Amino acid sequence: MLDIHGVFLYTDYIMQLRIKQIELKLRKANELIIQLKVKYLNQPAVYSDINRIDEKLIEIDKLIDNNK
Repeated sequence: MLDIHGVFLYTDYIMQLRIKQIELKLRKANELIIQLKVKYLNQPAVYSDINRIDEKLIEIDKLIDNNK
């Protein structure tokens, strides 16, 4: 990406890379959350804790989507 003077904007590029890395980490975390929910489905206390973590991850994902 270039600015009006034809200079490459590293900050935008780096920010896009960081956002992509965070999205990949969130996707992996969501996979693990699903596995944990299935594993602890019969234990309401543990399941509710996992669900709270999942809600926080969803909030982070929404923040990233709003920054695009």
